Amino acid sequence: MKPELLENLEEALRRGHEVQKFVTGLTLEQYSSDDRTRLAVE
Repeated sequence: MKPELLENLEEALRRGHEVQKFVTGLTLEQYSSDDRTRLAVE
């Protein structure tokens, strides 16, 4: 695997973990109505 591809995949995994932290404990309704969280995640 090319080093750049591996770096990109690792970065995507780190960002995915960050997204989990933002949304943990939120219902869909809470997430949908929280503009800051939605903007950070999306």
